[in-house]
Amino acid sequence: MDLFILPSIHEGLGNVVIESLTSGLPTFVSNGIPEEANISNNFHRINTFDASEWAKEILNTKTGDRTYAYKDTIKAGFDIKDVSKQLEQIYTNLMKY
Repeated sequence: MDLFILPSIHEGLGNVVIESLTSGLPTFVSNGIPEEANISNNFHRINTFDASEWAKEILNTKTGDRTYAYKDTIKAGFDIKDVSKQLEQIYTNLMKY
């Protein structure tokens, strides 16, 4: 895969965007994606639904090194190891009540 495009009208978080960025893909999204999904320099927001504008933006974007993309994910707090521990702690605390 060379890039990821998500011209969605609305997404709760856009987990698929996080996954795409973790893979190091240039990721193009609409205004329907929350800012919390912006965890990398490969995140590109396009403020229109005009297909020609999307095409221009995509064609003018150079792909970069994908080697270190996962580090951005960890830095943003989306590492599966850490998140699973946090979720386990939430469930453990709920069971005490």
